[in-house]
Amino acid sequence: MDMVLSAYLGDNNGQGLPWDEVPTLPNTRAFGAIVHLVSHVEGKITRIRYDILEEMEELSSVMDFFVYPQFMEVGNNIKKTIDIRSDTGWAHLMNDDADEFQRDYDRLVELMEKMFEVE
Repeated sequence: MDMVLSAYLGDNNGQGLPWDEVPTLPNTRAFGAIVHLVSHVEGKITRIRYDILEEMEELSSVMDFFVYPQFMEVGNNIKKTIDIRSDTGWAHLMNDDADEFQRDYDRLVELMEKMFEVE
């Protein structure tokens, strides 16, 4: 945004932005992702692993977390996720620390396999 404003308006001294000093890529301030929750099982839901869902939601990088209501009732049917339209929910992750972000992302993906038990 600074580059656009400077290109149109100049800076406080009436000068343009020194283009040779502009980085080729923006500086990374944080790491983030929107993760779609994947169902690895198919059938009638016999158990919802609230302990797993709670652990997922409490990861330090998780800013927001949602499981679609149709997957939060025992007895409802669930299918394996094959595309974005068949996911079971989502998580928004963000963290200033790249290593912590990656650990939380990896753990979230690992836990997805255990969210539901089916018959």
